[in-house]
Amino acid sequence: MSREKPEEHLVSRIETVTELSGRCYPNIQTAEATNGGDPALRFPACVYAAVGGTAVTTFGAGPRERTHSIRIDIRDASFTTVTTLARKALAALRAGGRLRDASGPIDQYDADLAVHRRLWTVQIVV
Repeated sequence: MSREKPEEHLVSRIETVTELSGRCYPNIQTAEATNGGDPALRFPACVYAAVGGTAVTTFGAGPRERTHSIRIDIRDASFTTVTTLARKALAALRAGGRLRDASGPIDQYDADLAVHRRLWTVQIVV
């Protein structure tokens, strides 16, 4: 059995958070059909994207494992929900055993969509 790629690992861990299951999107959130058939963005959601290039090896204190930096973006209309889900998502990543580091949060509000966003950049061990 081969080890999951960092992105696959990230998605599999975040989707253990019930509210985000099936709502984890690479790079851009896509619209889904509503009951009326019209496409719409559904929340809460998580959008993730690789940042900072390819995996790197550091030798500051001797050889270290390689990591990928990935930005996760948790979105919802409620700021309270966003902060709660971001906390749950980070806990799920920690429980997966491959989270090296996390930096953030950065909080944003998208006025056009009326959606709160909380962003973290995480490093997943390859």
